[in-house]
Amino acid sequence: MTGNYDKALEYYNKAIECFKKAIEINQENGNYSETAHAMINIALPYTNLKDFSEAERYLTQGLEMMKKLGDKCWEARAYEIFGLLYLAQNQEALAKEYFTKSYNLYESTGSNSEAQRVYETYLK
Repeated sequence: MTGNYDKALEYYNKAIECFKKAIEINQENGNYSETAHAMINIALPYTNLKDFSEAERYLTQGLEMMKKLGDKCWEARAYEIFGLLYLAQNQEALAKEYFTKSYNLYESTGSNSEAQRVYETYLK
């Protein structure tokens, strides 16, 4: 069992390293959208490692960037990951609030399959 745990830790740390590199490269190249994508996505391995403050820090930055860009689908994705972050911290009511935001935003953009996935996975 320890071997699997060590492999998971290695995987999450490698993912964080890759996302940080993506953030750095995209910032250097002025690619605001891809920087925001990486900031949102890096929150997942931080959440899995239970480094909730880092997950929230990156997720908040990425969400704010997406709001400025007006990318509602990625904004919905950020809300979904916030839901996962709060779920991992046993804050079920707050997690449900963010999953609901994600669902509603996906639905409003016509991303029906994403809305349905969020509903089936987290809200049903």
